Order: sequence, then structure tokens, then C-alpha cells
Amino acid sequence: MKVYPREQKERVLRRLLELGGDGDTPDGAITKLANAEGIPLNTLYTWNASLKRTGAVGKFSASGNPSVTLSSRAKYEIVLRTEAMTELELGTYLREQGILAEDLERWKIACQEANDRSSIAAKEYRANLAAERTKVAHLERELTRKEKAFRVHPPPHVH
Repeated sequence: MKVYPREQKERVLRRLLELGGDGDTPDGAITKLANAEGIPLNTLYTWNASLKRTGAVGKFSASGNPSVTLSSRAKYEIVLRTEAMTELELGTYLREQGILAEDLERWKIACQEANDRSSIAAKEYRANLAAERTKVAHLERELTRKEKAFRVHPPPHVH
């Protein structure tokens, strides 16, 4: 199986999305795109079918492994769809979709913690927010002090 450069594949996938944003591509559009890009027609049809299923454009990590960017809803649907799969079915599905097992695991955790207000991410967010509020309060006090000092002792006027 030929591996296409990341930039080319992403460009073609985005073009396929533009062509078939409503679910169907115009007659002959995929053939024209295949000829223009020098990619076999069957490959583009496979990519287009994957786009219709997932609504995603593949991106590649530095290691070359595909990692699909999806909407939150699409990730949730994939987590649900894969939950009951056997290991063999799951491996096949992930390869077909270009999804890394690590990504799927992160999505599962995110889904499980979505409504958990005590999750680590929420605690970190609240801690960061409290630190930022303290910092802002300190800066506001410092600014008020300096403004007051400036009014009492204005700088000498230079001619």
C-alpha cells in the first residue's frame, strides 16, 4: 500500500470534504481529483467513504501514524461503537478509520469524565483559576499603590 505525503493527503481529504459537504460528490469530481493528484481512483473512493462515515480529515503525527481529528460528538459515537467490539474487531476498525488506540483510550476517559465535576482536569482548572485571580488581585493592589504614589509625588517636569 502506497503511503502519500501528509500534505497531499490532507489537501485531497479537504477537497473531498468541499466536494461532498452534503454527503454526495458531484458526478466525475472524484475522477478529476484522482487524475489531478495522481492518486488511484479506488484510493480516493476509499478515502471518501471514510470521510462520509467519520466526517474527519486525517492528520499525521511526527511519527507518521494517523491520528484523526473529529468533533466531540464523532469521538463519542466512536467510543460507543467500539465498546462492544472484540480485540480483533477493534484492531481492524481502528486501522480502517486511521485512529490510534491511544487516541481512542483518551476519548473513552474524556467521555467517562465529561460530567464528573471532581475530575483531575476540573480540579486543575479551578486551581489555575484561583491562582490567576490571586495574581490579578495582587497586580490591582500594586497598580493602585503606584497610582496613589504618583498623585502624591508627581515626577519633575522636564522642559
